[in-house]
This record gives sequence, structure tokens and C-alpha cells, in this order.
Amino acid sequence: MLKVIQTQDASARASRLDTKEFRLVIAVAMCWFLMIAFASRVLPRAWRPLASPGKVETPWAEAKRTAHTVVPYAFMRW
Repeated sequence: MLKVIQTQDASARASRLDTKEFRLVIAVAMCWFLMIAFASRVLPRAWRPLASPGKVETPWAEAKRTAHTVVPYAFMRW
């Protein structure tokens, strides 16, 4: 009898693992960038490393925006 290999299950499993890994890295990066955002609040707005020009954001929003900007580059495949 012919056995059929289920490639869809392996693909779905890999996708779930990638999703979990991405979320974990985003969470760690957000913690790191949140500390930087809080520390940068003592600096003038023009000197803040995470602040976007012309926009007033909370430290949480700055950390989230920066993490979602930086982290996807770690998951790019060549």
C-alpha cells in the first residue's frame, strides 16, 4: 500500500514555531526598548533615540513601534 506523507502538518508546525519565536523576540525587544524609552525621557525631544519627528508618543508606543520595526529583520530569509 502507498503511504502518503503529510507535508502540510510539518509546514503548519514550523509556522506555529516561527510565530511563537517571533512573539518571544518581540516581547524581549519591547522590554529592552521600553527601558530605553523611559531613560530617554530625561533628554530633550531632539536628542531622544526612539522618538519619531513631529509625533508625541507614550513610552509604550515608542517601544512597540521600534520593536516592530527592528525585529522582523531577524526573521528575513536569504
